[in-house]
Amino acid sequence: MRNVYKLGVVVIILALFTSMVTAARQGNQVGAEQDRVQGEPIVPGPYADNERYAKEFQSGVGAELRMLQLQRSIEKNLEDGTIIAAKLDDEELKTILKEMEKLQEQLRYTNFGADKQVLLEHFVKNKAEANNLTLRFREQVHAITDEAQAEQLRQRLQEKSQDSSLDTKIEQKLQEYNREQFRYTYTLMGKQAPQSENMTAAQMREQLRQTVRTINASEYEQLNSAVQLRAQVQKDNLERAQDKHMTEQKSNAGDHTKGTNPEQGGASGKTSSGSDATGNDATGGSTSGSDNGGGSSSGGSSSSGGSSSSGGSSNGNGGGRK
Repeated sequence: MRNVYKLGVVVIILALFTSMVTAARQGNQVGAEQDRVQGEPIVPGPYADNERYAKEFQSGVGAELRMLQLQRSIEKNLEDGTIIAAKLDDEELKTILKEMEKLQEQLRYTNFGADKQVLLEHFVKNKAEANNLTLRFREQVHAITDEAQAEQLRQRLQEKSQDSSLDTKIEQKLQEYNREQFRYTYTLMGKQAPQSENMTAAQMREQLRQTVRTINASEYEQLNSAVQLRAQVQKDNLERAQDKHMTEQKSNAGDHTKGTNPEQGGASGKTSSGSDATGNDATGGSTSGSDNGGGSSSGGSSSSGGSSSSGGSSNGNGGGRK
């Protein structure tokens, strides 16, 4: 019976450890509806897949990875959107792209030394804004194109380069995160972790499996308790971040009815100290996108935290080949 419980813990550990690899490989695989121009899934809502990404924000390295993936997602959306807007020569599309550029610029100055909860709030807020901009862009494209024009745009997008300078950074951060989680899991078991610098993700997973099979009852209980606590903390932190964002949106909506002019879709973005994760005073701003990051500019998904940070996964096609 004890072996059955051990197996359950192994599954949980491996889910935590491999989450970044899985997300990076999945890219934009979120949602069922397909955008007709880019052919990617359309994210179902501003908080889609946040639970999948929140766990990384218990680690500074994981938080940086997710934010990079969100940047990559928005970057891809901007590239696609620029091509589409140029072909259609539509002022509304160009306006939305300018808002995306502003959001991308804000993310470049993220202060990764900020409190982890602040970073999670920053991610939730900006991911929701990216999603909002993506949906606006998609709706406008669909309103002014027919199927023949959509096919021409699809062909043009297929011809563009998919490479980004962020891809290498994301891959390196992914490997760093996996090594960190490998060491952390051994710490939970009260054991010294083997050297992992030259290990692939698959090798680290196998090493963990072998080690967990050898732990005694006391080590097992310690590990099980730590895993359960981590999952609860993750859930509580995400709920606080999303509640804060929804409260800010309601507040901004109220301000708007009084005649103020908050940014489109923006939440105030203020942390409890009055500053956002960029280290600047938060003046109002972004919510965010698709899954680790904004949907595709043509209406597809983006998350890491990615896909193209994030409508889809915020991982931003950041890769992770292990």
